[in-house]
Amino acid sequence: MPEFIKFLKPYFDIKLINNTKDEKLNEGCGADFVKVEGHFPSEYQTEEHNSFVTFDGDADRILLFSESPKDKSLQLIDGDRQGTILTEFFNKISIELK
Repeated sequence: MPEFIKFLKPYFDIKLINNTKDEKLNEGCGADFVKVEGHFPSEYQTEEHNSFVTFDGDADRILLFSESPKDKSLQLIDGDRQGTILTEFFNKISIELK
């Protein structure tokens, strides 16, 4: 995961949580936690960003979510929207690499 983070850092504000050996993997965070429990990750703080990403422990699941500006509730971003967001991101990178 650290190599992947280095690649994304220029494009995203990234904060890793529960990623040390002393902490329990996915405790209070991770894709399954957010989806199944319907709660923000335990160390989530309201910020000015509009979308967030959470992975599970071995990064084989990913979930995008946001905070509703109206009532601050958790809003899961469905697969179609996730595809659009990722396509826009890779398009931006490909233009920058030309």
